Amino acid sequence: MITDEQWEIIKQMAEDGVKILNLESWSIDYEEDTSLQKSNYDAITHIARNEGRYLKARISFNSDIFNDIKNSEDIDSIHILVMHELLHIFFNDSEEFIDKLIAISKLSNDSKELLRSWYDSLHERDIQKLSKIVLFNEVGKTEIVDYRSDK
Repeated sequence: MITDEQWEIIKQMAEDGVKILNLESWSIDYEEDTSLQKSNYDAITHIARNEGRYLKARISFNSDIFNDIKNSEDIDSIHILVMHELLHIFFNDSEEFIDKLIAISKLSNDSKELLRSWYDSLHERDIQKLSKIVLFNEVGKTEIVDYRSDK
């Protein structure tokens, strides 16, 4: 369960990230999602389409994201996570463009699935790297610590 104090940390990080990425025109909600405990996801971003425009999003956080936080350096991993999810919103237009390109391509369905999977892997990797770079440069940290070995 994410405590009120932890929500305040997330919201402050998100507010800073929204300013850095110039996402002020977006309405972004944040929620705890206990169903993510059974997955490998720490958070998921949902973007709502409204008459062809994407200006509403919801970021769902795994209830367990603060379980491994032991000191102030570990909190950087939460900051990276928040920035990572905000970058999904930032890059939403390119995601939509890739989806449309794949959909109209004359590739077989198997090839389309393979291409989408390949793109998703590259996109996730690049967003993770970029989230660290943005925080390093914009927040003024001298070192970004991510306690999770798989990220």
